[in-house]
Amino acid sequence: MSYIFYITRKLIPPIVTTFIVAIYMVIAFAENEFLIGWIIGAFFTMYLIAFPVSLLSDLILKIPYLNKRIIGLVIHAFFAFLVILIYSILVNGDLFSLDSFFLESVYIVLLISIIYWLIDELLRKFHNKVFGLIKESN
Repeated sequence: MSYIFYITRKLIPPIVTTFIVAIYMVIAFAENEFLIGWIIGAFFTMYLIAFPVSLLSDLILKIPYLNKRIIGLVIHAFFAFLVILIYSILVNGDLFSLDSFFLESVYIVLLISIIYWLIDELLRKFHNKVFGLIKESN
């Protein structure tokens, strides 16, 4: 596989995921005054956390497993949950502060990681078709 195509394929999921999450956040949290900040934060988080996790997931999944897709989802969800735990420790000073903000954050971050994983898997599934079309047109 061409490295340029691979990197391009890896750069698309953060953009699409941020767009989907932005639509969801506008619908769910329309009255929140920090909505634009959350959306911008989600975009940068995609590239700072989700993008490297996706690369790590691909690297780990080169080792033969029974079900690579499920393990990839678990890796994405684990790192998403880990980010919320670290954030909760830094902000609240304890490991599990079960306030509504923590629970909403877990829900949103896990939803984001699942959407990101799904988009990445769909692009991976169809990369041979797209890459084949690019080769044929040259």
